[in-house]
Amino acid sequence: MYSIKEQYSIIKAVILRDNSSKRIDCPFCGGQKTLSLSKMQGTLLWNCYKASCGAKGIKDDKLSINSIKSRLTSTRDKSRRSNPNEIPLLLSNCEHHPTSLDYLESVQCLDVYKTNKVHIKYTPRDQRVLFFMNDNTGCVGRYIGDPPKNKNYRIPKWKVYGDTTGCFSYGQGKHAIVVEDIPSAIVVGKVPGYVGMALLGTNIEHKQRQQLMFFNDITFALDKDARKKSISAATKFYFGRKPTVLLLEEDFKNMGEDQVKQVLFGKDQQ
Repeated sequence: MYSIKEQYSIIKAVILRDNSSKRIDCPFCGGQKTLSLSKMQGTLLWNCYKASCGAKGIKDDKLSINSIKSRLTSTRDKSRRSNPNEIPLLLSNCEHHPTSLDYLESVQCLDVYKTNKVHIKYTPRDQRVLFFMNDNTGCVGRYIGDPPKNKNYRIPKWKVYGDTTGCFSYGQGKHAIVVEDIPSAIVVGKVPGYVGMALLGTNIEHKQRQQLMFFNDITFALDKDARKKSISAATKFYFGRKPTVLLLEEDFKNMGEDQVKQVLFGKDQQ
């Protein structure tokens, strides 16, 4: 197999404008129109759809003036995503807080917690179960405490701590299922061949689109009240891929294992 450096030495000869993509015959396996190339903000990305090939990579290319301006804008967007709320210093294991274990069981995440497949903690100060990002630089906390005594005071269901730039991902496969929250991503990622990608919201950013370029198939399955956002997100630029939309009646985290498989497998059979 060619190294990234060797692949790039061949790929860089293809003329590609900024913020554009094209498909060509793969020079590595000979597949017809199986190699997808994209150039976004001076970053060159390529991926061969042929399963037996495996050619793919990402490399910073020569930046144009427009690319430099776009990258500066992306940097500003990232700083806005870095939440001023620091990760709490005092964290506890969920075993010491039965209500946190009950919550994890209700969203089908207790098993990944017990096997340490996902970094999950509890913050007594905020009474939240914390789901950490893959790089542990940030996390999102789900409030599981008692309702406030003052009915006019609203406690946010979710709270962001640290840097949550990008998508949280769980699972292995070539089909990305894009959801809003981490528990739903975990439930999807338990099904072989699928990877749950959590946006942690309904808006998609450039880094998240970059993460999705490594998948052969992309499906947006946001919550029922965000269907318009799902359809809108699926029309954006994904490096030559055409995402599909899955209209859910309820979140994956609230489905049973058989129901999740039925929804996913039914989607692939359409």
